[in-house]
Formats: sequence, C-alpha cells, structure tokens
Amino acid sequence: MNVNRNRAYQELRDIRASIREQGADPTSEQAALELTNGLLRYSERGEAYVKDLQAMIRHNERFWTTQ
Repeated sequence: MNVNRNRAYQELRDIRASIREQGADPTSEQAALELTNGLLRYSERGEAYVKDLQAMIRHNERFWTTQ
C-alpha cells in the first residue's frame, strides 16, 4: 500500500502505467528492471539499492522465463 500511495513512489507508478500502456508483460524481466528505477527513494541506499536489485534480477534471469 505504501508504494501505491506515497508521493515518493510516483515515478514507480508512472513506469508501471507506461508498461501497461505499451501492452508489455508486466511480469517480464525487462519490466522488472524498468520498475526498479522507480525505487530510488525506497531505500536510503538509493542508486546502490536499485543497482543491487537489478543485479539480482539479471543473476536470476533463468527464473523469469515461463515454460
């Protein structure tokens, strides 16, 4: 609920809306990577936190592919 209402996460909501408007799969690896850019204010670590999230997403790439 915090992410959906707090002003700090407006960028995240904008990215999510853009993904939906483009008709892209919101559960894809690419969408996840884009969404992390909206989490700069989620952690006091800022960009380092986002980069860590992106690294984890890339590291677990094989789990993003549905079979």
